[in-house]
Amino acid sequence: MKNKIVTAILAFFFGIFGVHRFYLGQKPWGVLMFVASMFSIFLLVAPRNPVPFIILPAMIGFIDALLFLVMPQSDFDKKYNKQSIEERDPFDQPSYTSTGAFASEKEAIAWHRSKGIERYRFEDYEGAIDSFSQALGYNYRDPALHFNLACCHSMMEEADDAFHHLEDAFKYGFSEHEKLQVHPALAFLRIQPGFKSFLDSVDPASSPKAREDLLENLQKNTADPLLSQLELLESLREKEILTPEEYSQQRKKLLESRL
Repeated sequence: MKNKIVTAILAFFFGIFGVHRFYLGQKPWGVLMFVASMFSIFLLVAPRNPVPFIILPAMIGFIDALLFLVMPQSDFDKKYNKQSIEERDPFDQPSYTSTGAFASEKEAIAWHRSKGIERYRFEDYEGAIDSFSQALGYNYRDPALHFNLACCHSMMEEADDAFHHLEDAFKYGFSEHEKLQVHPALAFLRIQPGFKSFLDSVDPASSPKAREDLLENLQKNTADPLLSQLELLESLREKEILTPEEYSQQRKKLLESRL
């Protein structure tokens, strides 16, 4: 596993010779930078050469150091540690005992979950499904694991499996309904014909009947301050329970009823 900070340090102090590129396993780039630096040094000591070409490889190393420092760790791992992560032996993890059994169910779930997230990050959705499923084998009632599996299946455009795990996620306590509307991994599900009916089934507040009842009560309940009712309308619009047109109509009705 390559270390981002070590890479930046090598680039800062020895980048002129391409040492950081050798560290990252990029030998052609390392050789090129080393040859360029040697040639620049030769020109530097050559008589009657007013141009210090050595500045160029030095600047490249300095810029590389800055770029590695500001690079997100996930991007660094994806670019330079992908092979190491994929080839890592799962049995060399500290949470795994020599007998091949985890010390506790909690550790087993945590390890498989982290492995699934790691694989998901590298777009290995089949591997992520395998890891999340193994974690689910220890506790099938874990809503977060079901949601993670739904995201993986959605990314693989497996709608039936994705809806199945989403249903189980809400069945066992998942309550973040807004993620259904905004989570990038569920974009494929949101264009499926059955998504609206599924949304209504897991979030009763979004169903047409519940929406009509809510708006009717909102108009009847004149005891609440106008500001509170307007804030409620705004929250319904933000959750996309009300369309912009419905929001405007209901807001107008509320304001007119208080005149």
